[in-house]
Amino acid sequence: MFYGDFDHTIDGKGRLILPSKIRDTLDKHSITSLMITRGLDQCLFLFPPSEWHTIEGRLRERAFTKAVVRSFTRTFFANAAECMPDSHGRILIPQKLRDYAGLEKEVTVAGVQNRIEVWARDKWIKVLTKSQANYEEVAEQVWD
Repeated sequence: MFYGDFDHTIDGKGRLILPSKIRDTLDKHSITSLMITRGLDQCLFLFPPSEWHTIEGRLRERAFTKAVVRSFTRTFFANAAECMPDSHGRILIPQKLRDYAGLEKEVTVAGVQNRIEVWARDKWIKVLTKSQANYEEVAEQVWD
């Protein structure tokens, strides 16, 4: 559903203008809010409500008696917040999430199938460079 990467900035109040292609996808699917939380690799994940509910259900099925499950779900859900784009397509990213991802001004917004990722631009460049360097090898593992 979400595709492409876009260079953007965060303003002094911690607001990010979502890229127009992302906003178009949200409009097309009548999505009026997103859930934002800590992602992996020091980025942020934003999910539309339908995907968020799927994730909640899958994690609810995991045994909460396992320490690793409790640890992950605490971090994942305790850091989550609902964000609704305003009339200018901006979302407010909570300070604790900006701190986690190292977001200051220059960011990259990436559409990754069922989610949107927000990266500090310098981290995105490093991750993308690393991913592209072994793309063929990884493709073989993914498609086997």
